[in-house]
Amino acid sequence: IKDEVEELFRNAYQNNLSERQSLKAFRPSAVEVTDWSQNPHFCGSYSYFPVHSFAQVPEADLTRGLTGAQGQEGPVTLHFAGECYDDKFNGWVQGAYRSGERVAKLLSGTK
Repeated sequence: IKDEVEELFRNAYQNNLSERQSLKAFRPSAVEVTDWSQNPHFCGSYSYFPVHSFAQVPEADLTRGLTGAQGQEGPVTLHFAGECYDDKFNGWVQGAYRSGERVAKLLSGTK
């Protein structure tokens, strides 16, 4: 699996590396393979909400993150992403991808 992941990232990003960056950076240090159907906490589940379940909840309330201090303002120190944190594709792989992309942009300062 490590070889496959390394090759995937190498093919996707090798043209964006500077001369000082190493292709070895694309090799995962660890890989964990899980089986949700055997996990007693998840049992292969995912979230699913009927259409318009969150119609009255602003998206910002679901995605703003936490500051780490209840009731206090400050920088967000905990962000949420996953299939359940997307307003358009809630409960679907597309929602997980979109919410992960949203958090990555926030963290990188590109949003």
